[in-house]
Amino acid sequence: AWIPPERSPGPCPRGALLSHGGSVGAFLVTQLPQPGLEGLETCWGRVALGMEVLDTLEEGDVIESVTIIDATGLPLPTTTANGS
Repeated sequence: AWIPPERSPGPCPRGALLSHGGSVGAFLVTQLPQPGLEGLETCWGRVALGMEVLDTLEEGDVIESVTIIDATGLPLPTTTANGS
């Protein structure tokens, strides 16, 4: 399903989490600041822990799981890349 993006007015800093083209479940994590994406993508979060892992990723790598933590520090329900 396609979801219309909510354009973020501010910058997309290193470690920003961005929606990707309105695709459900698809997102980008910026390894470097992306000023060219300002106002074009929805920046909805940031990497709080694990930037050192992000720094080791290369094109084509597969992320098998992600833990999303809310503002209180509690993990939100998530699934793995295979849907489990």
